[in-house]
Amino acid sequence: MPLVEPRLAALTSVARRVDASHEISWLLAYPMFQDALRREETSFEALAAYVKLPALRRIAQDGDPRSARWTDLSRVRASYIEVSTTCVVDAIRGQLSTHLATACEPSDALETLSLTFPAEMVPFVARPPCLLSPGDGIFLDSWQRFFAYWSRHDRTIPLLAVDWPILYGCMVRMAP
Repeated sequence: MPLVEPRLAALTSVARRVDASHEISWLLAYPMFQDALRREETSFEALAAYVKLPALRRIAQDGDPRSARWTDLSRVRASYIEVSTTCVVDAIRGQLSTHLATACEPSDALETLSLTFPAEMVPFVARPPCLLSPGDGIFLDSWQRFFAYWSRHDRTIPLLAVDWPILYGCMVRMAP
């Protein structure tokens, strides 16, 4: 029995559109960093374990990917990139300036937003990626990780885009 995830409906509407003759690329759901993502598109299965783990944790109901059984993950498309921190911060500030109706500058808004997230320890090697959000957002649930990389002045931010509807379809509950 497929796992039903409440957020799937919203992701599906953004990530998949069908043209009369063919299906549009899943990467169209990721307008930010699209050129870089397209160059690194691959199978989710081909990614290193530390790259896949945040995505698998996100869709496992209890947060433990070992509690689920997976079908063939080679059908799932993904793209893992490392983008300069400056470029990521500029994109976030651009989003903040268009989506926040505040009197503060986007740079101030980013610093204010960073104070709402507790510090997270992240490794210097095999850094887990920030999960990109399809559509107009930036991250799904990786803000804390982003702020950890940003606050320690990492030169790049690892980012992961995933074809979420296909990934959700590959997850099957383990039989009791």
